Amino acid sequence: MLIGSHIAEDASEEVPGKEEPGLARSSRMAWWAVTWLARGMSRVRFAPIALILAVGTVWAVPPKNPCAGYGTAVVVQTAEHELHLCKNEASQAHYTVVFGWKGVGKARRGDRKTPLGTYRLGRPRPSAGKKFHTFIPIEIPKRMGSAVGIHGPHRALRWLGALGRMADVTDGCIAVALVPEIIAIADFVKREKVSKIHILPKPAAAPKRETRGAVSVPATL
Repeated sequence: MLIGSHIAEDASEEVPGKEEPGLARSSRMAWWAVTWLARGMSRVRFAPIALILAVGTVWAVPPKNPCAGYGTAVVVQTAEHELHLCKNEASQAHYTVVFGWKGVGKARRGDRKTPLGTYRLGRPRPSAGKKFHTFIPIEIPKRMGSAVGIHGPHRALRWLGALGRMADVTDGCIAVALVPEIIAIADFVKREKVSKIHILPKPAAAPKRETRGAVSVPATL
């Protein structure tokens, strides 16, 4: 679309019986020119942003499905501190969780670590003395312990609310910070008859590349 065509068409439009003053016609022609230039500059200015957004949309990597390959189960991603309720390989809900205060990778009884691997889940039940509201047993080998499971916040720390997610403080269990969260997890396990939990390790770090042919230089010559 050329500016000349706009000017010609606009200049040729006259009101019958009334002659347009030369100054008014010149002003209108100038207005068309400024508008056309402004639109062109706007397109040029925002073109790089549009291009970046388009490329980002094409090359964006979709988030990995944490439930893929696990069917209907509880899946725990230790790297992300997330627990997913999976049904037919689709996450129905997820919650932030905390682990043993010495980390993950339980190997023996009393090491204060959360186990890794796949285990059977027991039936949810009230926690002894309502200490953690609800307890869902994780059936680990006896050599590793016997009182490990998923539970709610400690009764004395419930006033912390979401702040209870700030640090790993359990003796090896998997815990949520809010009572409604442990109730929802327990209801899902009972309703869907979930019998397995998959506690996934953190992804292995990429090995460091060796630098070959490097020459060491003494600190002093």
